[in-house]
Parts: sequence; structure tokens; C-alpha cells
Amino acid sequence: IMHSMTQQYRPSDQAVAAYHLASTYMQRVQGENAQNIEQANGFYLQAKDNFSKETMPIEWSSAACKLADTYLRRMRGNQEQNIEKAISIYHEALPVMPREEMPITWAEAMTGLANAYAERVQGDRAQNIEQSIDAYHEALQVRTRESMPVEWAISNKNIAITKTELKKGERSQNIEKSNSAYHDA
Repeated sequence: IMHSMTQQYRPSDQAVAAYHLASTYMQRVQGENAQNIEQANGFYLQAKDNFSKETMPIEWSSAACKLADTYLRRMRGNQEQNIEKAISIYHEALPVMPREEMPITWAEAMTGLANAYAERVQGDRAQNIEQSIDAYHEALQVRTRESMPVEWAISNKNIAITKTELKKGERSQNIEKSNSAYHDA
């Protein structure tokens, strides 16, 4: 489908089509889940490459964050490399994504980054956990109890889970903070 479009349509049209195809594959229930994620990954990559970061920053950053999400869900390839790729893409996309213009998407991306750091194998485990917690707290600036209660509770639950792995400080204090986050959730 996309191959036949390359000669007839502008890159931005191709990007929109690829973005929608990728979204469809991410929601697809038929077929093998791993293959659907691979298809989505390829189409989100195509969308990211065809949107202009300079002239279409919102579309580009949205496609980039969705691409990063697929790397976190990816079942094929090296899991450690998939996580590193996701982190790299989030770090590239978040500064381009205007939080004020798209706060929900920004919070989803920040949560994705937090999840990636929580799963990260490379680097210092304690630092990864702290970065994860910091990113969850950033997302909570948008995911408030009043405006997004379900997402707020999920973020607090994720903080609680992640804090149980925190090595900084006394273990009992970390457990207390974890319990407090569970209570909030």
C-alpha cells in the first residue's frame, strides 16, 4: 500500500497514512500480536521520517512517541536494545512536543519514558529507578486527580511499584513512601 503511494503523494500525506496504518496495527486483534507490533513499528517509523520536525513538530513528535511506545511493547529483537531505542526516541521527541498544546499526549509520552527507565537494564539501576520516578512525577503535573483520576491512580501505582526498588535512602523509608503512593492510588 505505502509503496504505491510514494510516487503519487507528498511526504506529509504518506506520513498521515502510515500513522493511521500503524495505529490500526496496534489495535488489531487478529493475527500474531508480535507481528502486529512489528508492522506498527515500521509504519510509525515511516510516519516519523515523513513528517517534518521543523514544519510539523506536533505530528512529528506524536509519531515519534508512538514509535517509542512500540519499541517498549516489541517482542522481537533484543529487549535491552528496544528499551534503549525507546528512551532515545522519547528524549528526542519530548522537547519538540509542546506540553501546553498537547498535555495528554505529553503526559503519555512522559509515562512511557518512566516505564522505559523502570525496565532499563543498561546503566546504574538506582539512577534508572530515580529517573523513572521523576518522569512519573512530571506526568502527574498533567495527570491530576481531578482531571484524569484513572491515569492519576495508575501513575501513583507505578510510582509505588518503582519506589520498592529504590536503593537511595533507608529501605524502611522507601517502603513507607511506596505505601503512601499505593494509598494515594
